[in-house]
Amino acid sequence: MFDLDHFGTFNKLHGHQVGDEVLRTFGGILQARFRDSDLVARFGGEEFACILEGATRDDAVRVADEVRAALSERTVPSSDGSPLKVTVSAGCAELDEAEATAEQLLRTSDVALFMAKRAGRDRVVAA
Repeated sequence: MFDLDHFGTFNKLHGHQVGDEVLRTFGGILQARFRDSDLVARFGGEEFACILEGATRDDAVRVADEVRAALSERTVPSSDGSPLKVTVSAGCAELDEAEATAEQLLRTSDVALFMAKRAGRDRVVAA
């Protein structure tokens, strides 16, 4: 689970057109990094859910950190053309065989995402 850090504030400060460019930029990073067999979906305003087929939690953390790093290297132009930086936090989880449901997976990854945000954002945490 990914969440663009402070996206609501970013939108208010820089406008929705610049915010839309952030979403397009991040979507492009996700599209380039994930496989056709993975599920990638926007999950609310600035959240994205990604399910990696056949991956372990460690695999998910590695991929999520690659995505986080790729976004941190990019800039998005502001309305006056100056470059703006955006960061993303991620929470990773592995399907629990004892309770192998989509709800459990989302709930656990959401806890990890909350932990990433509480730890200062722009990071990946596994739960």
